[in-house]
Amino acid sequence: MLSSCGSETASGEDRTADTAQVELVITSTDREGRLVMSGAYDYRRRQGSVTIKLEGTENAETDAPSEVRFFGDLFYSEMPWEGKTYWVADTEERGIGHLDQVVVPFAGGEIDPEHALRVILGRATPNELGREDLRGVSTAHYRVRLEPKDVSSELGGRPIDVEAGPLEAEVWADDADRLRRLRFAEQDATLTYDFFDFGVDVEVERPPEDQVVAPAEFDRITEDM
Repeated sequence: MLSSCGSETASGEDRTADTAQVELVITSTDREGRLVMSGAYDYRRRQGSVTIKLEGTENAETDAPSEVRFFGDLFYSEMPWEGKTYWVADTEERGIGHLDQVVVPFAGGEIDPEHALRVILGRATPNELGREDLRGVSTAHYRVRLEPKDVSSELGGRPIDVEAGPLEAEVWADDADRLRRLRFAEQDATLTYDFFDFGVDVEVERPPEDQVVAPAEFDRITEDM
């Protein structure tokens, strides 16, 4: 896929893709600022957390960031309400998957940056755009067009919507054959995923039991107050 040459990793990084720092930046053409989700994820244990915050908006400095913690298919979303913090416990829907979800190795998913790159470049005809440094790491930059039917057999276990349109994306890969950045457009938004600091320690605690509620219970609380 890629030739292993040059500097594969940033200083202090592991060569594996078992854990990583992750970041998603969403920018939109019809609103100011950007939404940033950043944290760390353990792909083997499927545990981690991300913090969500708005940047570049009028109230960005006063808007408190929220957090999501992942434990396999179970995740807890931090929901402040009337001066109290609730953690809404929910599970990921395991229905038909879509390319813009299943090939992205973000927190909560089942695919790591090494597997993701193998699927993307192994099932698409990449157009190489040259070399580029990302966070101190040399990467190969590609543009790809990925068809759902071409990756359905690669991901196994979860049906993919093969009737959906292709995923047209930009891909940045390091010399250790791991995905470093993935960027694509979705309606009026651009999504940029970054993966870095491979081998980082990931420790995440479950929220206090007296703050955990089900989605229906949180809906009731917010309606009653």
